[in-house]
Amino acid sequence: TDDDLPPSVAFTSASQNGTEANGVFTVTALLSAVSGFDVTVPFVISGTASDPADYTVTASPLVIAAGSTTASLSVAVINDSVDEPDETVVVAMGGPNNATLGTRTVHTLTIGDNDLPPTVGLTSAVGAGDEAGGPLVVTVALSGVSSFDVTVPFSLSGTATGGADY
Repeated sequence: TDDDLPPSVAFTSASQNGTEANGVFTVTALLSAVSGFDVTVPFVISGTASDPADYTVTASPLVIAAGSTTASLSVAVINDSVDEPDETVVVAMGGPNNATLGTRTVHTLTIGDNDLPPTVGLTSAVGAGDEAGGPLVVTVALSGVSSFDVTVPFSLSGTATGGADY
């Protein structure tokens, strides 16, 4: 009879950082010893990034084949054109079959945004209207999408007088 204790399984690192332009990240699980059995490691994904808008990931579970000590999952990052905050993909191991959990069972991938903020401008350089025509609308537009609120300070000048003419 086999009286050896099952190996433990853990991620090789607790975290990694990159940008949207990095493409595919690899998260590796490592056994403490070779096993004569396939080791199946379920995992769940959380974090601030969204699947599939920000990334796609290898399906759970991760399988470390008998005789091997490692298996990896892939996180393919989507290089979008949206200015957004850095996001995370958190991979957490569940209870494995034919192994025990080691000490490092959570891996956090931080995806840095690589997009420049959009520029802001007026949609028209000139506007005109008469006093009876009602309000004059000045429209401001962004050059692209932003996931941040954009505040545009402005000042008024010219020959009209605030409070009397507008």
